[in-house]
Amino acid sequence: MENYKNITAQNNLPYVRLFIFSFFSVTFLVGAPGSILIIHSVLVRRSLQNPRNYFIVNLACSDITTLLTFFPFYTSNIAQFLPFMPQVLCKIGMTSSVVLVTVSVSTHVAIALERRRAIVFPLLPKPSSKKIKIIILIIWTVSIIVSSHTLYLGTVYDGNVCGWNLNLKTYAEFFFWFYGATRFLLPVGILTGSYWQIIHTLRKNKGQAEISLGNKAITRRFKNQRKAVRCLMALVSAFVLLNLPFNTGLVFFMRMTKFIDRITITYYLIITLCINFMVFALNPIILYLGSTEYHLAFNETFKQWMVFCCKMFSCCNENKYIKNRPMSAPVATLSFKITASKRDG
Repeated sequence: MENYKNITAQNNLPYVRLFIFSFFSVTFLVGAPGSILIIHSVLVRRSLQNPRNYFIVNLACSDITTLLTFFPFYTSNIAQFLPFMPQVLCKIGMTSSVVLVTVSVSTHVAIALERRRAIVFPLLPKPSSKKIKIIILIIWTVSIIVSSHTLYLGTVYDGNVCGWNLNLKTYAEFFFWFYGATRFLLPVGILTGSYWQIIHTLRKNKGQAEISLGNKAITRRFKNQRKAVRCLMALVSAFVLLNLPFNTGLVFFMRMTKFIDRITITYYLIITLCINFMVFALNPIILYLGSTEYHLAFNETFKQWMVFCCKMFSCCNENKYIKNRPMSAPVATLSFKITASKRDG
């Protein structure tokens, strides 16, 4: 416990608070509107309503839930803004982080398997939207059930600091190994195998697309498939690379707590978890830059939001806009005739 008090004293340093607060603020300001844009775009545009984008909406829902629930809890916990941390809030906060990570990982796996079905086995029947919604419901249900045991590990130190109860060494060690295997190693293996099959199939189909250059429909479909796979692989790569330092450090430091200072471990986990959280801000940016459909949908939605904000805050004069708007030829001719008749009369 004395070591943890030293960590508490270190975390109270102003520059640590400033770093955590500024980093989380930027991530929140980019990630939250971006996730809302993804959800709104898929709900509004019928061209985006397909199984792949339904899973992307589920990923955005997981991101926005993390930003709105776990982010404030984690910021107040690390920077110790709360004078007192209730035990119930600590257990729920720590468990919610594991649940949301499990949902994100499972959704990435579901996207990869769905793309594998569509490209490697195109003759298989396309899943209906009802089936996709059932799969998403199963993902959330299983994630909550599998992660519920972490309620036992969350505990409060020094009255206002929430963390894992490392006194339960055997159970904590099992949890961290189980967490690393099921939330990182196994999903990475499935994602690697699925996208390798997808890339191999696309390379085989490239010759067929080059032969049928006269058929614009086949060529366009092939290009769209390649572009969608590149975008999804960018999402997966960002997820894996940003999660790698935290997950490997979690397992490594669990075995090396006797040889490494606890303060060093804490700072490493804080920095790598902040890097881990960058994925919430990168997902909307990757979709905006990598997908033409999301690029157009984001631009259209952004323009609608700007018009709505202008009307709400009276930033634009609609009557002046209508007055200065150029008239079409029939309307202009009719207006000229009416003006001429009034002048002659």
